[in-house]
Amino acid sequence: MNRRISINFKSGPTAGQSFSIGPGEFAFIGSAETCQIRIVDDPTISLTHACIFHDPAGVVRFKDMGSQFGTKRNGKLITQNIDLKPGDRITIGLTTTFQNGFWNALQATTFTKFSKLHDRGPKTVSSELWYRRKTVGMSLAFGSALLFIAFFVFGFKNSEGQGTVPPEGPSKRTALMSAKGKDLGIFSGKLSAKLFGKKPKRAAKTSTEMIGDKLFIWDEIVAISRRFGDPPPSAMDPGFVLEVERHLRRFTKGGYHKLMLERKEKFWPIIEKALVANGLPVELGYIVWVESNFQLEVVSPVGALGPWQFMPETAKEYGLAVGGKNDQRMNLEKSTDAAAKYFTGLLKMFGTERYLLAIASYNTGQNRVKRYQIASTVNKEKVVDFWHLRFLLPTETAEYVPKFMAAVIIGRNPGRWDVGH
Repeated sequence: MNRRISINFKSGPTAGQSFSIGPGEFAFIGSAETCQIRIVDDPTISLTHACIFHDPAGVVRFKDMGSQFGTKRNGKLITQNIDLKPGDRITIGLTTTFQNGFWNALQATTFTKFSKLHDRGPKTVSSELWYRRKTVGMSLAFGSALLFIAFFVFGFKNSEGQGTVPPEGPSKRTALMSAKGKDLGIFSGKLSAKLFGKKPKRAAKTSTEMIGDKLFIWDEIVAISRRFGDPPPSAMDPGFVLEVERHLRRFTKGGYHKLMLERKEKFWPIIEKALVANGLPVELGYIVWVESNFQLEVVSPVGALGPWQFMPETAKEYGLAVGGKNDQRMNLEKSTDAAAKYFTGLLKMFGTERYLLAIASYNTGQNRVKRYQIASTVNKEKVVDFWHLRFLLPTETAEYVPKFMAAVIIGRNPGRWDVGH
């Protein structure tokens, strides 16, 4: 029989407190407001320090999320995912410890809104984002079902008195269904196909698959950050993972990523050569995906042009001819050389370990990001990397970096989404 387990804190700011977690539930542990188990007075606890997940099969899994001071089980540093056993003593950071065991219904516990991945159970701020589309879809399904029944009962006839859909029917029917409703899948199986011409929706992922996807994305972000020379993102919160996941869904919907990867093959040799020659990681080339979808002659509403979307002033500053049919912003080789020089300058400004700030600057301008960095220094922030500044950045820029991360993750794992992920 599935049973809840208890998380009993033995030392640290939460000493004496207990939490319980049941099958299908998970919780992030850390100092961020989005964490289900929040520890705020221990400076060795990262914003999102660890994740604990009670598998519906009964296995309790634990993962350190790239924390700064690490996590130990029974005195031994954790370097990979582990399965917790009753009585294990877990040290989070340097001073906070807990033990887990079987929960006694009479045991006093601190109320925590755990997230359930396999049903519509209690939700936290972060898990609500994960389930927002599902909840909206179910609401739209109920409303659309009532409308369908109403149309059927009242005999919605066309002008000739035959059939149930008038000549203008499709447009009226479309008006009844929001774009979100279509995207989410209002009905499933044959009924959905019959009503809205949709293919049967594939089976929903299991809770283990859903948490596995998010942990995979987290691990990829950590790997990419290290690849760029950035410190491990111990300040990253679950919300950033959700943003990356959202862009992954958008990029892979309908096999769109396959088209991008095909286009990439023609661009990549030139991009790779220029970036390597300037001592830059080749992953920066995925900015061309984000900016122009690997196309040469794309023009933005504000006048940016070419695969790297250079504005005229910036293009001239880096030696590109602007204007006319020979605008060098559309020349892949010359514009890539210019982009490499541009990034080299950004890294001199922010530091070679601040690639993500450089990427944010590519979108919003280095002077604006530098102002935020200086302001954080004045406010005596100890760290002024992307993870600590991202909530100060404009919304578009805050979206830009997770979008870039999603493109890199697909490029690193091109076959992962070919099997229904």
